[in-house]
Amino acid sequence: MGAVIDLSQYQSHFQGTEDQELAALESYTPSFLAPGTKYQDLRWKLKDASKDIKSISFTVPIEPSVLLSDDPELLETVKFALSVMGTSQDKQIGRMNFENLFKNSAHICNILRLLRFKFDIQSLSSINNAVKEQLIEEVRHPLVRRLKVQERLSEYLESVSDASRFHKKRTQKKPELDYELIAKELGISSRLLSSNFPVALAKFREKHGFYIDKPNAKYLDRAHDEEPKKLKKDTIRKELTAVKKFFRILEIFSDLIPEKHRPSVALSNFEPNKLANKWGEPGHRTRNIPKPVFFEFMDRAIRWVVDYADPLLDYRDRAIEQHRAFFEGNNRGGSEESRWSYASGRMVWWLRDNPWTEQEDQLGAPYKISAWSAEPSEESFLQRRTISPEQVEEMGRLRSEGFKYQGIADELGISKASVSRLLNRGWVPNEGYSLNKVLHRYLPTACLAVIYCFTARRQVEIESLKAGCCYETKNGYWIKLYSGKVLQNDQVFPTIKLVQKAVHILERLTESIRSENDQSLLRMPTFRGGEVQYWQDGQFNEFADLVMDTDEENKWVWSEHQFRRFFAMTYFFRWDAGDLPTLSHHLRHSGFQMTQQYLTDPDWRLAFDEVRAEKVADLVLHPEGLSSALQEDLSKLLSEVEVEDERRSQRLIKRVNEVGVVINHIPDGLCFGESPAYKERSACLENGEVQRSSAVQDSCQGCANLCSFSRPQDPEIIIDSGHSAIMKKFLENAGV
Repeated sequence: MGAVIDLSQYQSHFQGTEDQELAALESYTPSFLAPGTKYQDLRWKLKDASKDIKSISFTVPIEPSVLLSDDPELLETVKFALSVMGTSQDKQIGRMNFENLFKNSAHICNILRLLRFKFDIQSLSSINNAVKEQLIEEVRHPLVRRLKVQERLSEYLESVSDASRFHKKRTQKKPELDYELIAKELGISSRLLSSNFPVALAKFREKHGFYIDKPNAKYLDRAHDEEPKKLKKDTIRKELTAVKKFFRILEIFSDLIPEKHRPSVALSNFEPNKLANKWGEPGHRTRNIPKPVFFEFMDRAIRWVVDYADPLLDYRDRAIEQHRAFFEGNNRGGSEESRWSYASGRMVWWLRDNPWTEQEDQLGAPYKISAWSAEPSEESFLQRRTISPEQVEEMGRLRSEGFKYQGIADELGISKASVSRLLNRGWVPNEGYSLNKVLHRYLPTACLAVIYCFTARRQVEIESLKAGCCYETKNGYWIKLYSGKVLQNDQVFPTIKLVQKAVHILERLTESIRSENDQSLLRMPTFRGGEVQYWQDGQFNEFADLVMDTDEENKWVWSEHQFRRFFAMTYFFRWDAGDLPTLSHHLRHSGFQMTQQYLTDPDWRLAFDEVRAEKVADLVLHPEGLSSALQEDLSKLLSEVEVEDERRSQRLIKRVNEVGVVINHIPDGLCFGESPAYKERSACLENGEVQRSSAVQDSCQGCANLCSFSRPQDPEIIIDSGHSAIMKKFLENAGV
């Protein structure tokens, strides 16, 4: 197909974009669209999108009873802008993954709604400087306030006399409320309506006889919906950045979009960061997971990957074979459903008689496995039990006196089958774990914890895991994942053998449901032959409840940032180092450029600042090896921030950065000599510079800036050029 639009004159805005991606954009088939989706479609399905971000819809309301798709020229303008955003590698107009593309589409629609609602502007070319200034300033307010949704919704719902047109058919006796129709007639998104006004909608349902499910019924006791809170800086920044990119695309590609939407004034000349800092509330950071808690959690996850996974998968194979035997038994008749239920019931006794005991006494092991697919439940167990414990005890007494099963049944008034089952097998287990949950929820969670922590990748990148993505070469182990921050395509990252093991387990788990066209590792099979998508939300806390002693006060948020902190903690506390070459070697990078990207990324920088500050505190608490001068200086630094609340970490980071504490690895220990405040007392100071590169074993002993090691160091710290990609590259460049 030939090019529909010619982007050759705009090549500077597509630097770094693959030729095939640029050709696809020119042909109106952007590379981020899922197979089968066309540019002309009114719903774009996004390739490799996650659960909550499956597609971008263009049949969304932009004013009361008017959809974006009702305005063909505006629709074309929005589609073109999104295509450029999702394809260009120019940071000013693009460089975003499917998640950000989805969010930006929502931000653009909200700006269009505001233009129509507040300024009565349908053509973007009608925006003048005065309107632009007011439009940008409106972003400081919550969306429901900008569009006056609360006032309009109350008036709208009060005016409804016949609610039958909002009926949606369903199996219940009462109809479901079509709140999407309400959103359309208000000119807002259905998500904005349902998430911000659950009380108003619940009371409307009750008033007009609509079906109310349990999640919505709780809102009936509330007087009114919550007032929108002032927006945080980060929220404002993200929305303004999306608007700026949209306006910038209109300016750059003005001759490629409909004339009525070509800007008549400069629209993108504002600074999102400055305005966000001026208008927004500071964000509240998630509590950092303490190092001992995270180390215990990861110890358990690693045990699952290294010690428990293979025996569990072998046990699964035996169990599936046994279930098949029960299901296909010669004497079994009836429907497939009844035979399945029978086989699943028999598996309870098989699991009891053939317990998984390989890791019975090990930390965090899933013992005991007592059910097949449904979870054992004390509540359902008690509901099923119609025979009292006293009757069971009487059965045993009568049997010991020589009574036969029928005689015991007649004596106690219960069936002969119940007597036989209880005397021979006992009650159905009411505690433990189902094999299904252990295999398809806990085990994948352990694998993902390992992959997160030892690759430090983002969730959107981890969700791109596919069979065969991790492999070994002569230079170590590598993993191929989607790079969602900068490159936004598949990239190869260095990793370790433990990660390869975790990926291999996911491959074994999903082998039965993978196809040639779908090699995803985040879909799990069911014992019934189906499959379910594995979603990570909440899984890490549930895994922690299984493998550790936790309570409600220790429910942590297992975010990407937390896993990066763990990576930083293992780096600092395991290696006792902090310089770029050591980190590059640990990551098995072939050069420092990739490592620099890690260290300059804001999330990474924050993680390393936190851990460096924690390292300083740790050295003060355990001063063995510190010189007296260092011990005095670091103790003083720590005493300046002794605040027993969440501010302590932030203040410690600030003071460490202000002092400029620099920690480097040398053969004798840790060198603080390049810290500006301590530099002058370095024993190796020459011409104003610390001669760290000349340090050899025992050369730094006695230096005031040395924290000597009190234990032997790991042999891996000594770089062997024969096993180091970095050293080999260096020697090649040096011509050695």
